[in-house]
Amino acid sequence: MGLFGLAMYGPFCCYWYTKWLPRLAPLSSKPTFKELGIKILYDETLESSAFYISFLYTMTRLEGGSHEDGTFKIKRDFLRCYLADLSIWPIIQFANFRFAAPHL
Repeated sequence: MGLFGLAMYGPFCCYWYTKWLPRLAPLSSKPTFKELGIKILYDETLESSAFYISFLYTMTRLEGGSHEDGTFKIKRDFLRCYLADLSIWPIIQFANFRFAAPHL
């Protein structure tokens, strides 16, 4: 998991939250609910799905599984993981995007 975070997810998140997401969904100094909703929508659709697909596949491969095992793991577990994500992270990201300074 450390290798995945260090080599893949960490760099991806660095660019996602500092470069790509601010360009896709810029926030004003006092963000509106619409701006926040759009930013959360991008984050929960693009970033979260990319995370779960890459995590499930990469971890399966790092554990010694084949390509077929990795794709099977995605087909089997992606929806369950993504739905769990949607039950928790949108409200956390709302607070994060609304109250944390963008440079943090």
